[in-house]
Formats: sequence, C-alpha cells, structure tokens
Amino acid sequence: MASSLQPKRNKKKRQNGLPNSLFTRLQLVMALDDFPDQLEDASSSYVDSYDARVLGSCTLAWHLPTDPLSVSNYRRCSVIPGQVPYYVPPLLPCPLPSDSRPNSRIVKPTHASILPLLLTARQVRVDVRQYDFVSERNSLRKFMLNDEDYIISVMRFDNTIFLRRHAAYHSIDRNDKGYRFEEMCTTTSNYLDGDYHQLTEGRIGELRTLILAETDAIKQENGEAIELKCHKNLPGKWMQHDWWSQSYLSGTNTIIHGRHSNNQASEISHLVEYRVSQLSDNQSKIESFQRLHRILQFLRYNVVERRTYLLRRHHDPVATKSDLYFDYEPELPPLSTNEYRDVSEIGEAEDPSPEEEAKIRAAEKPAADEDEEKDDD
Repeated sequence: MASSLQPKRNKKKRQNGLPNSLFTRLQLVMALDDFPDQLEDASSSYVDSYDARVLGSCTLAWHLPTDPLSVSNYRRCSVIPGQVPYYVPPLLPCPLPSDSRPNSRIVKPTHASILPLLLTARQVRVDVRQYDFVSERNSLRKFMLNDEDYIISVMRFDNTIFLRRHAAYHSIDRNDKGYRFEEMCTTTSNYLDGDYHQLTEGRIGELRTLILAETDAIKQENGEAIELKCHKNLPGKWMQHDWWSQSYLSGTNTIIHGRHSNNQASEISHLVEYRVSQLSDNQSKIESFQRLHRILQFLRYNVVERRTYLLRRHHDPVATKSDLYFDYEPELPPLSTNEYRDVSEIGEAEDPSPEEEAKIRAAEKPAADEDEEKDDD
C-alpha cells in the first residue's frame, strides 16, 4: 500500500536534446575507467607545451539556424573574419547597462553544429585533416574539469576525430550581469549582433587539436584575447581553476574581473586583472591536462570510421562513469556524416558568383523565414 501512495515522478523524456529511447539501443564499447593512462609522468612542461595559436576568427549571430547541416544558413549568420570586440576600460564606479533589454532571451538550437569552425577554417585556408581532434572548446573543457555530466557525439574521418557536444541548456539571457558587463567593456561595429570566436590550434601531448572558442574582448594595443568576468566576490580555488581551463584552451593570457558591491549590484566598483598563468596550482593543472589527454587517447584508440558514437559521463547507483555508447541511428538526432564530409568540400569548393549567390538566396528565403519564426517562438 505504501508504494502505491508514493507520488509519481515525471521522468525526463530527453537527455541533452536526445530521446531516452536512444540510450536503450546503444552498445557499450568501453568504459573510460578500463582504459590505461598513456601519460603517467605528466609534468608542468606538458601543460606549457599546449602552445595555443590563433589562426582566424568569426562572429556568430545570437540566433542560429535550426538545421546543423545547412552550410548556406550558417554562412548567412556568420561574419568571417569576425568583428573584433575591443576592450575599453570603464571609468569606475560605472553602472552596468540596463537589464531591461527587449528580446533578451536567446533560444539555442536543439542540435549544435561545428559548421562555424569548418567555415572559419576554410576562410583562412586551414586544412582540418591535419589535426587529431576538431571541436568547440567546451567539449575539451568538460573533459578537463570532470565536474558535471555531459553527452558528446564522436565521429572519425581518416585520422581526424570530430566532437560535438549536446548541451543541457536551451537558452541564455542577455540581461544577465555577465553579458551586460561584456557590453560595458567592449566596442564593436555592430554589423552583426553576436558572439566573437577565435579558431585556435594547440597540442595535448602528441595530439594536435583545433578548436573554436568564444572570446569576450581583444586588447587594442597587442591583439591579445581577454576573458571578462563579473562577480561580487573574489574567485575561490575552484573558480580560479575553472577560469584557468577556459582561458588555457583558447590561449588567453588575461582575465578582467568586474566586482560589484552588496549595496549596488548593478554598479561595477572594482576591476581586478589576473594573469591566467597565475591562476590555480600546478598540481591541479597537471591533473586536468592528464585527464584530457587520457580521454582523447581513449577516443583515438576506440573510435573507428563509419560509426557514430556517444561519449557520456553519467551517474549510476554506484559511481560516476564515462562510457563510449556506439552506432545510434543518425536520424535521431540528425547527425549526418555529411556535416563532416563537408570538411573536404568546404576546403575545396569555389565561391559562387554574385548571380549564383542571388539565385541561392532567393530559393532559400522561404526556409530561412520559417527558421526565424521557430526561433522567435
């Protein structure tokens, strides 16, 4: 009788945008815990050898296409090279911009895309096939921090592995303090209202990586990237390590921290500048680097071509696990191999003539209008 009186729990039908039924069909390849570490003697010299180098940039519109495979739609919402958001130090104390911005909530597409990375690489003549891993930054950051669950699609073509994260969140609010602080500290041409990203290469041990990372601001005097943070308190140990991992992967050397007082939450009273190399401690950096290298090696040894994989960190009744889940049906969700096959096509194709471009835009306008209506909903 007691069990019948228990309230029913509403189980989520989807995990990070993927249907629960999908996970019942997956076949386990290997658990990460069963894979030996290949970099047991890691030291701070390995961390320093990442040697991030910026190769290009793009500005990506806030409202993105719903179709992750549409090259033409992603071209229309991208500016390559990107519009540089130059850092402009505010005069303190300084009020944050108003939090009453209309249409501030931005709905993210259900399925993310790495087309912005591929399009940017093509524009700056970078061949993605020379890298071992191609990804947006946050996938690698999830591996380094290992502090929350994640689901990441994994596909391999030739010797290159592509990662695409399935986000747990579905929208952002540009009235949040962080976005308002960024607006207060930067200036752009406002040709396209969106985020600035940099294409960055690096090295994790013997593995070459290519990532696309959002960048908050750029120093006008030397072109260096800056991360902007806004909090009331000074960062503790864990937050410092979180900031370090984010900046480390993108090759950012400076973080500007805007602090507000208890009395004036909408006013910045102090600016604190951090050198990224001084954040966190060496042992934490080494452990994060070693964890990242281990996961990338795990994927390199277990992922084969012509299959689609899910790498998932999750909790079971006993422990936290990271497993590699393979060959789910590509139509759930639409993770067609064409998205990655386009690597060679994007790298080799000629730009259409103005006349051809006009015809393409005219033909695709109804579909684009439909996408915009869905985003507005």
